[in-house]
Amino acid sequence: MAKQETRKNILKVAEELFSKNGYDGVPTKIIANEAGVTEMTLFNHFQNKELLYKTVVKERYLAVEIQSVFSELTYQDLEKDLKRISIKLIENFINNKNILMMRLKEKENFQNDESFRIEQDPLVEQITPVFKSYEKKGLINGSGESVALLFMSAVKGLFYIFLLDDKSEEEIKVKISDFVSTMCNGIICR
Repeated sequence: MAKQETRKNILKVAEELFSKNGYDGVPTKIIANEAGVTEMTLFNHFQNKELLYKTVVKERYLAVEIQSVFSELTYQDLEKDLKRISIKLIENFINNKNILMMRLKEKENFQNDESFRIEQDPLVEQITPVFKSYEKKGLINGSGESVALLFMSAVKGLFYIFLLDDKSEEEIKVKISDFVSTMCNGIICR
């Protein structure tokens, strides 16, 4: 197996195992065995288990982008725009549920890691300009940054709850859409 393929395979296996068993529940020996490599090969690619974990998070979770939906936004109808954004978010969350479960399980172990703070979430950074645009036009109550943080925290929190409750993708989309309507009623300037 080529070096890059070996690295990708180790990351994929580590993601699956970390999401199921948590950081502490997965020895590097098991990751190596499941990836079909020796532990020495694993350590040639990743100096230690913490670096492996953080690499999985960085390369998989931090790479999620939602900006592709921004060209479809009206920047006049907040509810319609947020429903479009939330559908893209849910699709990304579903595609990355292993990473989200890893982060949920390991919040305590990595509580001092800045990348776990909601304020540092790359998705919050991506959607903040949308809310700032609405703020600048005087169409929302509150600062764009605060509303973006509130929106992302709520959508992600609801997604976790629905995922843990084994809701289907369609049920999750409907529930989040209902939340968006409720949220918009509270923040839109009338």
